[in-house]
Amino acid sequence: MKRSRNPIIWRDQGGAPRAYGDFRFLGGSREALCLPGTKRGVTDPELAEVLGSEALVKRIYGHLGTVRHRAKVVEYRVEQHRRVLKAQLAALRVGAGDH
Repeated sequence: MKRSRNPIIWRDQGGAPRAYGDFRFLGGSREALCLPGTKRGVTDPELAEVLGSEALVKRIYGHLGTVRHRAKVVEYRVEQHRRVLKAQLAALRVGAGDH
């Protein structure tokens, strides 16, 4: 049976132990579990659990909130590119007149 792993690790770098989220199993890296506007990981275990679970949910389900608009018919808007396509459009007009 595979043992479950806690994605929160504690690092002691000379001061108080700070919380980091280990998201390597999701293709990420180790990130400091910090409050908005700060850079250092929190020292409170309960706050670290909350921040860790929020970060985990955002990593797994964060992409579901984005809905892209898809039209039923492909639209080509040449008017937007008239300056760039000026020479090509002139060549097409001349070519169409030859037939």
